[in-house]
Amino acid sequence: MTITGTERERWGCLIYADVRWLNLSTGATGAARMSNGLNGFPPEAELRTGSGQVVITML
Repeated sequence: MTITGTERERWGCLIYADVRWLNLSTGATGAARMSNGLNGFPPEAELRTGSGQVVITML
């Protein structure tokens, strides 16, 4: 699963959000940090949650 920033055309702004997730189907958990989103690329975080229902929080 990929989480991306929402400010299209303003991706030069630094967004270092922490992302935490919980797979409700398997009980697996994890954490990631959003990338900085420079040079025209959106800030993003790649999450390897596996299949199932997933809850995501951004801090």
